[in-house]
Amino acid sequence: MDSQKAILQAWVDRLDELNKKDKASQISAFSAEILEKLLGYNASGNTITIKADTTPDHFFDLLLGQFKPANQNAVAALKLAESAGKESGISSEMEKNFKDEAWKFTELEKDGFYLLTDLNEIRLYPKNRKNKICERFVLSEMLENETAFSRFYLLLNAINLLSGKTAKWLHESAVLFLNEKLRTSYQTLKEMYGPVHRGIVTGLDAAFVIDEATKDRLIKEDPRSADILKPYVDKADLDKWLTDSRSLWLIYTPENLYDIENYPAIKNHLMPFKEQLEKRAGSQKWYELEQVSAHPESMFATKLGFSEHSHNPTFAIDKNGGVYDHTGFYTTESDYYLVALLNSSVLWYLIRNSSLKKPDGTYELSAREIENLPIPDAPGLVRGRMGQLSDFCHDAVLTRNDLIKHFRGMTAYNLLPEGLSSTLTQRLHNWFSLEFDTFRSEIVDSFKTDIPADDIQLWNDYFYQERNKVFNMNADIARSEKEIDLLVYELFGLNPDEIDLIERMV
Repeated sequence: MDSQKAILQAWVDRLDELNKKDKASQISAFSAEILEKLLGYNASGNTITIKADTTPDHFFDLLLGQFKPANQNAVAALKLAESAGKESGISSEMEKNFKDEAWKFTELEKDGFYLLTDLNEIRLYPKNRKNKICERFVLSEMLENETAFSRFYLLLNAINLLSGKTAKWLHESAVLFLNEKLRTSYQTLKEMYGPVHRGIVTGLDAAFVIDEATKDRLIKEDPRSADILKPYVDKADLDKWLTDSRSLWLIYTPENLYDIENYPAIKNHLMPFKEQLEKRAGSQKWYELEQVSAHPESMFATKLGFSEHSHNPTFAIDKNGGVYDHTGFYTTESDYYLVALLNSSVLWYLIRNSSLKKPDGTYELSAREIENLPIPDAPGLVRGRMGQLSDFCHDAVLTRNDLIKHFRGMTAYNLLPEGLSSTLTQRLHNWFSLEFDTFRSEIVDSFKTDIPADDIQLWNDYFYQERNKVFNMNADIARSEKEIDLLVYELFGLNPDEIDLIERMV
């Protein structure tokens, strides 16, 4: 390090002389002394171009784009500023010219850098920063500050900058600063809304979870069965903005609450599973659920729920009073402002960062991490608007899903051999993502039947009419989600670079 400090000392001693020279001489000196000798770039062995025609007054360009670093995406572009006779370094007008012009260049890779210097001050600008935030180094001051010099050399030397290490370190630093900003000075979700609860553990879903037909049969055999049959919600039912039940039901028999002898139809249904049920862990009776949360009655009310495992946010207000399985979490506060916050890009960014990412790309959420999320206290009008947008998204997703289901039913009933009892293929299940010709071909290939010739145009028109409705509703939901994001960015006081960092990571 002593040899580098000696090079820096020699450079600082020559500053007055260098500031009197012409532009070409300054380029040559900076390239030889600072770039090559001090920082280790092979500037003299590569093509260096001066863009005299495109450079604004007071600036000249030095592009080092011919290097062959280990990371080909790390391309250094160095911008040198001429400010002879100015003791204050880079003036605001000069920097404005730099900002107006430098980001127009298209030769640089996404994660490249600009170096801006007036021969004494050097600024490192990551190219992808919206606010043009820089790392600033004053060469003459670093002679007496070992820490500042070490950081300067660590970030700007050729090996680190061109290999991508500098970009990685600056990114990690920005993330740490952002996380600290987001989690400081705010109450947690648990402090404002109370604890997060987990759903029930049956111990044997095959015994306790039943479909609509079985539910109807049990009630017909014994009307009292309805007393202990509850709507059931598993992970497939939990999605962003909406908990959408698939008509499953739970035989709800928590420990020490019911006597199975009073429900003969339920007992008869469970009897074939008795041997398996008796092998479960715990002290419950054979017909009782294995584990129920401390306050089970809260499950039957309107609540805010979400899935333990998901690729994307699944927070929704559940108005149906369904009982969640063991992969579902809920809080008893059904606040539309809170669900808007949780589904925002900011909160999902924090959730992803604190959750385990599994091999299939899903994130494993925990009650504790959700409880510790920061919740800004919004002004009344903002809170009301976010609640309104959240409610709109809930209703829009419900309407969209009903439309999608209705078209599936029309397809099965009118076009498939077994009518409504037909099981649609995955592509027909997601019919709205297809073109009509592909939709028709899927019916032909999978079910060996075709749309009657006289009905093809009618089905074509109907298909695109309904698909356009889905697309329009998706666009409305996306616009509402964007407005929520903008409101949440403002609540947390985020600047454009912090917003950009979040949006690139979610």
